[in-house]
Amino acid sequence: MKTNSGAVLLVVAADHLIPDTEEFTAACRAALPAAMAGSIVTFGVKPTYPASSYGYIRAQPAQDGAAVCKVEAFVEKPDATTAARYVADGYLWNSGNFMFRAEVMLRELARLEPDIRNAAKGAVDHLTSDLDFYRLAEGPFAQAPKKSIDYAVMERTALAAVLPVTFRWSDIGSWNAVWDAQPQDSSGNVIEGPAEVMSTRNSLIRSEETVLTTVVGLDGIIVIATADAVLVVAQQHAERVKDLVEQLKARKRIEALEHRRVYRPWGFYQSADSGARYQVKRICVNPGARLSLQKHFHRSEHWVVVHGVAEVTIGEDVRLYHENESVYVPIGAVHRLANPGKIPLELIEVQVGSYLGEDDILRLEDVYRRPAVE
Repeated sequence: MKTNSGAVLLVVAADHLIPDTEEFTAACRAALPAAMAGSIVTFGVKPTYPASSYGYIRAQPAQDGAAVCKVEAFVEKPDATTAARYVADGYLWNSGNFMFRAEVMLRELARLEPDIRNAAKGAVDHLTSDLDFYRLAEGPFAQAPKKSIDYAVMERTALAAVLPVTFRWSDIGSWNAVWDAQPQDSSGNVIEGPAEVMSTRNSLIRSEETVLTTVVGLDGIIVIATADAVLVVAQQHAERVKDLVEQLKARKRIEALEHRRVYRPWGFYQSADSGARYQVKRICVNPGARLSLQKHFHRSEHWVVVHGVAEVTIGEDVRLYHENESVYVPIGAVHRLANPGKIPLELIEVQVGSYLGEDDILRLEDVYRRPAVE
């Protein structure tokens, strides 16, 4: 909006699957004239089965052979019986992807949801440059009401339009969708990672770790084994996983909120083992990246380099450490870890101390502008 208020935006979800990119590109071209003329165009997928996990769109008949139709109504996710009726009546799946002119959407937001528009404007007006990308201002952004574009605009505007499309599409909203989107073997199974099955059909078995996952004598199940947890669910109940997550949160299970692998601007760390006064982590630092200059009040750290080159600062001392070399960081020492090389740096960290929480850190200097204390 700052540089071109008439710019046409294509807003697409990051987790959707559209295998035929040429057909999707053609659909975008077909939607462009309507978007330029002032419509807010969504892409309505012609259903291939009565899905109860998708919202639906009831479109008006096309006028004069136009590719884009007016939207008559948006319908929330139905039960199985209602979904079958929607498919029979020609409803479309609501893909949640949109094309519109910037000024049109901002004008509708100002009219229908001024708090969202004002929060977005404030976040953009006060954005900051951070290395090679921009950070929206956190304060104004946090003030935006938590509403989807469907609720905020599409269900209330007179400018809603839909382009019916027939390309294959999935929002990968459940493990069933993951199974359906992939090639299946002669038994209807999708098997990923170290896994073995016997007398098992129509199932998704996915092992993301090195531990062998085995399944015997089951039909229509989903098994997902990760470093964080193991999920076993019947396919007909796959969409209840979100209810399970809410149950885990209610019981304060840390697995519902945190992963063993935690990503940082410089790379990631992953917990390998822990005990009463120790913790073992795998740390990977991207080429050219460095951690903050910091210190800890309750733990010491032992680092063993297993791949790449580590530049380690302890106090005023700066040294390089190579594969199979180690370094000790005492409690309270000001230190920094960096990767000056061209390949990822991997090391094993052993923490020892009376408190091993991630908030036992005081950042003295940080290129990523993170707060001094977690």
